[in-house]
Amino acid sequence: MMKLLYEFDYKDYKGLKAGLLGAYQPGNAALSIECIQALCDRGYVINEDNIRNGIKKATIKGRFTKISDTPDFYIDGAHNYSGAKMLASCI
Repeated sequence: MMKLLYEFDYKDYKGLKAGLLGAYQPGNAALSIECIQALCDRGYVINEDNIRNGIKKATIKGRFTKISDTPDFYIDGAHNYSGAKMLASCI
């Protein structure tokens, strides 16, 4: 199975690649970057390579997970209204 990546830009970060599927993942990654920036402002050292690798390698089993190519088959544990709406928009 091929691993799909969403490529996107956020602020000064160009060409970020999100390993998690779902059109909403760039937004989730942007929130993560903002949290990391807050940590860096408090003295933590997290470099750009750490951020890029973390976004690219992040996984959550059962969250819009492709389990078959023929036919295309995904599983998702959307467990609330917002999650179900996001899942529907991705399908």
